[in-house]
Amino acid sequence: MIGCATSADPSGPAITTGPPPATDDDADSTSEGPFTTGINPPDDTTTTTDDSTTTDDEESDGSTGSTSGGRQESSGDDTSSDSDTSVETFPCDFPTTCNGAPTLGGVSGDTTVPSVSETGTEPIWLQVEVSENDSGILGSAMSVTLDLTSTGGDWDIRAYLGDPGDANGCGGLEAESRTTGADSVRFDWGEGAVANNADDDAVVAVEIFPKADECTVGSSWSLTVTGND
Repeated sequence: MIGCATSADPSGPAITTGPPPATDDDADSTSEGPFTTGINPPDDTTTTTDDSTTTDDEESDGSTGSTSGGRQESSGDDTSSDSDTSVETFPCDFPTTCNGAPTLGGVSGDTTVPSVSETGTEPIWLQVEVSENDSGILGSAMSVTLDLTSTGGDWDIRAYLGDPGDANGCGGLEAESRTTGADSVRFDWGEGAVANNADDDAVVAVEIFPKADECTVGSSWSLTVTGND
């Protein structure tokens, strides 16, 4: 209950509770503001003081910063992983020379016989004997192919075809392959369409060496020599 002062005029206007009647000015100002007259709820925008206001942009920035931090950490892990995959190399020397190279074996340059092969883990010189076995009237050319494969590193090949009758191939016709991956060299010589009535036996000197003269730890090579191919 609301009391009245003793000096109030009983005939004066009655005192009422609740909001004052709306005027035209009040209606205009209410419709222009961010709120309605209280019948409808306010929109999603909330006005607070400067000290406590947090905008959507600030929240987004904080989230983005956290994500960025996570990405930087992941990038660091990737770098560490890459460093673990590095290979170890070391300078390596030839244990043999061309003139002192051991003989791998022999193949036929003009008939079909099994190939010969060798494997190793260090630079080396080898000698391969290529014989003439077809003595028919018709000519039969001589050929030999040397195929080299590498595992765990990159090895290259250089070969020298000696003249018929030479003791070795050192100083003979040169052919080499220095590609990345498998390497192959080939020689062709001897008779043409008719026999030449000469001995076409020859020796091929083979040099196997690592690229840039740097051996890779754990690497190996495999050589296969095939005649008459």
